[in-house]
Amino acid sequence: MLLLNILPQNVKEQLEAHPDQLLAKKYNAVTIAFADIVQFTPLASNMTPHELVKMLNQLFCMWDSLLVHFNVEKVKTIGDCYMVAGGMPVPNKTHPQDILEFCVAMCTTLEQFNAAFKHELQIRIGINTGPVVAGVIGKSKWAFDLWGDAVNLSSRLESSGVPGRIQVSATTSELLAAHGYEFESRGLVSIKGKGDIECFLLKEPKQAQAKRELPDDFALDNMVLHGHATSNTSLASAAITSSSYDSCLHSPLM
Repeated sequence: MLLLNILPQNVKEQLEAHPDQLLAKKYNAVTIAFADIVQFTPLASNMTPHELVKMLNQLFCMWDSLLVHFNVEKVKTIGDCYMVAGGMPVPNKTHPQDILEFCVAMCTTLEQFNAAFKHELQIRIGINTGPVVAGVIGKSKWAFDLWGDAVNLSSRLESSGVPGRIQVSATTSELLAAHGYEFESRGLVSIKGKGDIECFLLKEPKQAQAKRELPDDFALDNMVLHGHATSNTSLASAAITSSSYDSCLHSPLM
């Protein structure tokens, strides 16, 4: 069970069957998203390490509980950066929509998180679609990861993005526009290592573009956040029925 919380099912099975083989698979079309907290360094300087890790754990647990609902795969977290992908390890044709809907849900639940904990966090999100190689390399401390130019561009789209907005590549915007999502061009944006490329922002209000609802337990959480279930209490101390991330919210750090 521990490996399944670190590696996708098919990768775990291959690793157990062939521990000495290179486990890497090419995917022709995957959509990758990076989300990063804006102004994280000054934020961290005003918090103790304990407070910082507790806040990140609560936030990431909340996003983790959305993964299955939106059919996306969490790849990793690096500091305050949260990386997900769609269309792998099981290929599908809905990965651009899955990732975009997940990212909109990230923004929506972040607003709930901010209201509950009196934070003013903002995130930048970058999304790109393209071929990747996914797998596990090395012999110790296995970690599943993705490699390829599509991954690098997705990361650059996040770092060059706009706080509170979802920035996508021309490839991804074209795929999503075919399904009714609307974008606005930023024109040419200087991207490190890529030069000037045209980037697109999901039109505001982003929640109005969502075609999928949040899970039912988040609707209940929303009632708590707005005082319908309890009064004068935070999400961390309220009695919430969402078991998917309740343990993360309440678990103390040793």
